[in-house]
Amino acid sequence: MSDVVCFGDDSGVNVKCSCFSVALVCFKRLSGYPLLKHGASLLGEVRRLLGWESGELKYRRVERRAKRLGISVTRLVSLVVAGSVASGSLRAHSRGEPLEERVGALRRLLNVLGLEKPLLVLDHGLIPGSESRASRMLGLRVRFASSGSTPGIQLGDLLAGACYHGVWCSVDECGEEERVG
Repeated sequence: MSDVVCFGDDSGVNVKCSCFSVALVCFKRLSGYPLLKHGASLLGEVRRLLGWESGELKYRRVERRAKRLGISVTRLVSLVVAGSVASGSLRAHSRGEPLEERVGALRRLLNVLGLEKPLLVLDHGLIPGSESRASRMLGLRVRFASSGSTPGIQLGDLLAGACYHGVWCSVDECGEEERVG
């Protein structure tokens, strides 16, 4: 699927013996459409549902707002999953090697999603270093972007946060049973 762009983010701390999660939300690349704006209409749907007028969507704030409105986070996750060509999240144990662990988790998640060569647009903090280093490590073309201005990364944050907090994961390697959404 080289005509696919996947936006990625993570959740959790880089502490040995804790869990972290990574998530990808993928869209068909639209010719002539700005790369970093893919997912904007889906993000708009989530915003409308939450009455979110402005500012970046971050999982903890979304979770609090959804609870106040009586909306389940699972409903929001389902909206993202249904509105993308592929999406998923993976929760794994940390051994205290964040770079290698996140690269490995992204590879496993891409495999689960059946994606071989998508373009990855990742939040700046997901894989430290340069885009060329991340591209070499993953064997894919990688771009970094700011979550605040990239709708797809904000949607990835929602999935990563939901997975980290045990609400919904495609793959859960932290000892809980696998939940596929």
